[in-house]
Amino acid sequence: MFTEEEKIDMVESYLSNNKNRTLALMDYVTKFPLRRRPEKKIFDRIYQQFRENGTLKKEKKRRRHVLTDEE
Repeated sequence: MFTEEEKIDMVESYLSNNKNRTLALMDYVTKFPLRRRPEKKIFDRIYQQFRENGTLKKEKKRRRHVLTDEE
């Protein structure tokens, strides 16, 4: 799991490298050598999530509440 700040930096690297995930990864690890190294595919996933949801925050899964006779 990456922080929101890390995700923002990944999207910036991805966009500044014309959506080339190999170049984005090289750019990201050069700028942030002490951070955890993401896999190349994560750049596509995070950017897609941003495009679809307009946010980098992951949607929380909603738990269904089942009513029983006891409630």
